[in-house]
Amino acid sequence: MWNERFKLSVILTLIGLLVTGIAIRLVYLQVYKHEDMNRHAKSQSIKSVAIYENRGPIFDRSGKHLAVNKKNASLYVYGSEIDDPYRIKLILNDYGLKMHDRNYNNLRKKKGFIWIKRNIDVEKAEAITRRYPYINFVLEENRFYPEGENLAKIVGFTGVDNQGLHGIEFSMDDVLRGKKKKLIYLRDSRNRPILLKDKEFISDSTSSVQLTIDKNMQKTASIILKKDMKRFGASKGFAAGMDVKTGEILFSTSFPSYIPENFQDFPKEYWRSMLTNYLFEPGSIFKAFTFGFLLENKLFAPGKEVDCENGKYVVYNHVFNDVHKYEKLSSEEVFLKSSNIGTIKLMESVSNKRFYEFLNKTGIGQPIEIEGIPSENGILRAPDKWSGLSRPSISIGQEVLVTPLHILSYYAAIANDGVLVRPSVIKAVKHGNKAHELYVEKKRILNKDTAKQLQYLLRKAVTEGTGENALSDYLPIAAKTGTAQKYDIRRNAYSYRDYVASFVGFFPYTSPEIAMIVVYDSPKKSIYGGSTAAFTFKSIAEQIMINKGFNIKRLRAEIETKKSS
Repeated sequence: MWNERFKLSVILTLIGLLVTGIAIRLVYLQVYKHEDMNRHAKSQSIKSVAIYENRGPIFDRSGKHLAVNKKNASLYVYGSEIDDPYRIKLILNDYGLKMHDRNYNNLRKKKGFIWIKRNIDVEKAEAITRRYPYINFVLEENRFYPEGENLAKIVGFTGVDNQGLHGIEFSMDDVLRGKKKKLIYLRDSRNRPILLKDKEFISDSTSSVQLTIDKNMQKTASIILKKDMKRFGASKGFAAGMDVKTGEILFSTSFPSYIPENFQDFPKEYWRSMLTNYLFEPGSIFKAFTFGFLLENKLFAPGKEVDCENGKYVVYNHVFNDVHKYEKLSSEEVFLKSSNIGTIKLMESVSNKRFYEFLNKTGIGQPIEIEGIPSENGILRAPDKWSGLSRPSISIGQEVLVTPLHILSYYAAIANDGVLVRPSVIKAVKHGNKAHELYVEKKRILNKDTAKQLQYLLRKAVTEGTGENALSDYLPIAAKTGTAQKYDIRRNAYSYRDYVASFVGFFPYTSPEIAMIVVYDSPKKSIYGGSTAAFTFKSIAEQIMINKGFNIKRLRAEIETKKSS
């Protein structure tokens, strides 16, 4: 009997100790180790993936969309559920989709949550999930660019997570960036996803960026430039226009370009805007700077006779040539005929320092700060580094590197009676409930009389000089031709085959509104700006002004006259 009682008491004591131990353990875990256990539980059961949605739109100057959001689907799986990753790869191939090698390797290793394809059509995602039950999708936002390659180099593009990577999308990402949202999924004890929530989109964005670009002008310039680039056999083509009063870039297009939704399929050099990132020796379009200096310093007499040496002139054992052989020209004719020798002779008594200071004042050799687009500085060496050939070379657009924007800004200042307006591509920014337009910075770089005389010379260069192929029956154009040898870095010498042909000016001459530049890199049909870029300039200018209603009555009358005859 006593033995039975003893055994029972021992058992009860052991049970009591066990219960007490469990209770103590529970108290320890729930009270003292609560936070650690909670974190551990969450790490095993809850995961999240961050995405951005509701990115702000980009508009043109009149409110037309240049970058908008569209709803896409992103496919995902949970690795532990997939025994046949190759089957998933084959299914994607059936729909013209390719899985990234990194994702496929993660799938083979059965690693947790895996994106297998981002930003595809919702209908396609639905079809794929019906074929394979372990594939799921979540709705996301991605960018759509209505203007495609025509405006890609200005607007730029976003990445798979809708973050700005290039162009305005990148530079204004802090304004345009959507709100961060977490996609949360749970895992059960067998590591299977059991919940994915927070799929719905939030309200429309309150932030946006409005560009100075005119969508219609951009399209017009792009169509004409692309056609003419092929016609002249150029490796690159560029055209841009600026409002001479406000400095606003109205259009800027260049080819070859790229499709922003598929930017990764194109060389990176295609992404860059030629407006601010294409460096070239300007050649004869630079003579407007040289003659601007001469006029500012009262060194230009239109009727003064200049000996042009019948086309060849030797300076420090270097031969300067003219395209056409001239014996003697007036100073005005030197500009109209674009004589290199005449220009060099007009600059023979000039101080290097004064010429450099004038060019520096116009912005040559400095970056042109334009909100939203990075810019190359160009090259203009200090006068203490000039050789005996430097001043004559620079005066005709050699030994100096510029971007198209450097040249365009200066010609716009000529058209604006000598006042340079800081170029801009962003018209207004709306961030939250606040909207503001950018400050317009102006400075005088030429006397008004100098600007008026240059306007006159540029008009005569079209009516009587090298720019005659831009002479229009409907629109008075003032402009200058340019032809420059490309420098071959590999040979450390100028190329005898590749040239840059250009044409820059403004219109209408009678009341200037738009300054424009056209550049062709290595045209094959003709190396001269007057035989290539001038035609493109004229076509774009006429079409833009006709669309604006300029001289439209006269144009209609002449069309009717031709029909009746």
